[in-house]
Amino acid sequence: MKTTKVGFGVTKNLGNYENFRIYIEADLEPGEDCTLALDFLRTRVAAEAGFPQEYLDLRSKVFDAKCELSVLVRKLEEVKLDLEVATSKWSNLVNYFSSSDGDDDGDDGDDGDDGDDGDCFESDSFEG
Repeated sequence: MKTTKVGFGVTKNLGNYENFRIYIEADLEPGEDCTLALDFLRTRVAAEAGFPQEYLDLRSKVFDAKCELSVLVRKLEEVKLDLEVATSKWSNLVNYFSSSDGDDDGDDGDDGDDGDDGDCFESDSFEG
């Protein structure tokens, strides 16, 4: 769906069963962000309707928080991609080592070694 027009309005109660409505509409240019345009319209309507400054300050804080959130979401997506790459590499490494028999000579694994080559392994025992 392509958004080409956005609008925002409020109805303000004046008391004694009277009210007035303010509505502002904008046509979007190609590539223009409708969220930013709508936020601008909300601010304009709030100013025209005479909303207190606290409302406008709060709108500004909410807008800043939304921007910060979008940056954090983008960073999180990048980290997720990095994690997927690392997981894939780890999986490939595990598959490589689990498929090899531990020999580097490429034969069937029988190298004629009786296992007692003088190296220090956990199975070796030492007498003091």
